[in-house]
Amino acid sequence: MFLIYIPLNAEPSAFELQSGATKKELSTIKSTNKTLESVVTDLQNRVSSLEQIQDGLKSLFEGQSLKIKNLLDSVANHQNSIKSLESVQELHSNTLKQQADLIQALKTEVDNNQKSIKELDKKLNDLSNLLTQINTTMISQLNTIRQNLEIQTPSPDTNKDLNKQSNPKVSKSSQYINPNNFKKDVSKQKEIFQEARKMIPQNKLQEAKARFEWMVESNYRPAHSLYFLGEIAYKQKDYKEAISFYKKSALLNDKANYMPILLWHTAWAFRYSKDLSNYHKFLDSLIYLYPNSEQGQKAIEIKNRTKGKK
Repeated sequence: MFLIYIPLNAEPSAFELQSGATKKELSTIKSTNKTLESVVTDLQNRVSSLEQIQDGLKSLFEGQSLKIKNLLDSVANHQNSIKSLESVQELHSNTLKQQADLIQALKTEVDNNQKSIKELDKKLNDLSNLLTQINTTMISQLNTIRQNLEIQTPSPDTNKDLNKQSNPKVSKSSQYINPNNFKKDVSKQKEIFQEARKMIPQNKLQEAKARFEWMVESNYRPAHSLYFLGEIAYKQKDYKEAISFYKKSALLNDKANYMPILLWHTAWAFRYSKDLSNYHKFLDSLIYLYPNSEQGQKAIEIKNRTKGKK
């Protein structure tokens, strides 16, 4: 932009004087110059205002551009967040589906377990009924054994008297055979009992017999002690006395772990006594009550051989 500078209030130049300009004209020119100067100043102010407005618009544009950029960045971030949420949602959806499948599988398994439990309950009931029948049969068989042994079940009040009973001949014999007169210390009954057991395989039968008789008299493990007295008599081939001791032992405890041996030796005691009827009855009882025991297996072999001969 070019500005025209016109000096005001200056004296007319020689050129102006020579041109013949009058004072009035000069005054008009001065007035015009002032007007132009005012217009120029106004234009300058307007230009300055426009420049300021332009700067403001530029700043506003830059600010808006920055906001738009920030908004675009924010939109991009939101889009990324949405994609992440969609991925998480898809993952959760798959997890829920897997859990639903698992719940269905568990439900199926529970149904199967309930069916199995019902079947097991039925089998248990059947087994319980079978055990009841077996127990009834065993009780009947044990009663038959007692009848075969010709003994009566004593009442609890008479057990002690039964344990204290001893063959007079046996007591006299034990006193005679046991000259060492072992110390009958009640506090050491366990040790004496074990000592007597060890004497049997050592063939110290009389010493063992004296100790077991004292055990019966003092009511220390009477059923077991009577069983060992039967074993001693069996080894001494006194089968009648052996059967008597076996009877008393079985009467006191017919669930002892030595019952298969007791029944086996009782059967053979009858066999050696030529009582074949009771011999076979005790073999049958042994097979029925203890078929899986060593003695039960031997009894089965004997019965099978007997059937083969027939």
